Amino acid sequence: MSLQTRDLAEANRRKFKAVAELKRVIAEAGIGDSGVEGWRSSMRDAVESNNEDQAYLIHSLAEDWATAQIPKIGEDAASTLFKKAIETRDSLSELTAQYIANGGFGLDATRKHSKALKDFVIFMRHDHPPILYADRELLAFTDSVVNGPLAPNTKRDRLSSLGGFWRWLEQRLHAPKGSNPFTGITVRGGTVDDVRAFNPTEVVHVLSSTFSHEWQKDIFKVLLLTGARPNEVCSLRHCDIDTKAKTFTISDSKTDAGVRKLPYRHPVLAAIFNK
Repeated sequence: MSLQTRDLAEANRRKFKAVAELKRVIAEAGIGDSGVEGWRSSMRDAVESNNEDQAYLIHSLAEDWATAQIPKIGEDAASTLFKKAIETRDSLSELTAQYIANGGFGLDATRKHSKALKDFVIFMRHDHPPILYADRELLAFTDSVVNGPLAPNTKRDRLSSLGGFWRWLEQRLHAPKGSNPFTGITVRGGTVDDVRAFNPTEVVHVLSSTFSHEWQKDIFKVLLLTGARPNEVCSLRHCDIDTKAKTFTISDSKTDAGVRKLPYRHPVLAAIFNK
């Protein structure tokens, strides 16, 4: 941007006038009203159009905006807001959405990948571009999956989903080649004792035990008499239960094949579902 004068005082006067005018235009456009996303969008437009002057100004104004937030949210949080406001690269959550939308996955695969990626985004916090996350942060997440409470096969599925996502990032230069933190990880299988069925003595003990809430025992009875999964039973809604036909529908399942209708002829089940 040329001020077209050699007089220093005049140059400064013109500079401040130009900056004030640009600030007025930006204020009228309401760029800062939408917070971080407003600044990011404006910065992206400036960078994509190779408008260095506008990018510099937006950088300065975004810094002023973030500084004004310090009394409300503190210096560290304001610094994070500023970094997000001037970041033109896609964030982790934006990239996961693109991956799901453009991956051509079936319904079951979309559910599986979406769950794995949602947990990943929540764990990583701050929602930076992937390239900005330190190795220790990524390794902390893989450790949380491997050492977490999920079944071994579910852990493997999660790591497989995440590994595929990271390969996609590498192919599109959102992450360095060979940086995939989700490959080469061994998940040990559970023991037979971990997955064995209740024996008769244990069933009698559970049924004769006192629960803090009666519905907790009801759930165990439904599981015992129907063979449904705990998450399926706990996801049942009133509209899933047909008291006239004495059936209930599992509509929330991991797979399409898991969506099914089950009868409840047993009087114990009838008493529970008719409550």
